[in-house]
Amino acid sequence: MKLLKIHEYAISEFEEKHNVTVYHVIYTNTSFGKLLNYMYVSNNQDEWELDIDDIKQGYALVYVNNLSDDNCSEFGSIGIKNVFGGLIRTA
Repeated sequence: MKLLKIHEYAISEFEEKHNVTVYHVIYTNTSFGKLLNYMYVSNNQDEWELDIDDIKQGYALVYVNNLSDDNCSEFGSIGIKNVFGGLIRTA
């Protein structure tokens, strides 16, 4: 439970710093680190339609928080897929 609180704090800091709202997080364990993929939406409503189109195409705008190496954390997009009612990262 303590680890969860640390991640909640990190997400809150991220939201405040970048003026966004994180709506989902996908955990991925990869060969280059343990990743928290923050799926977020900008507070700029003009971008929402593009975000929705991306999601329909199976991609999402994210911030990848690399828990193993913070220097490898970055903004980008990832492939996503609905599996058993949840989301997984595909790329």
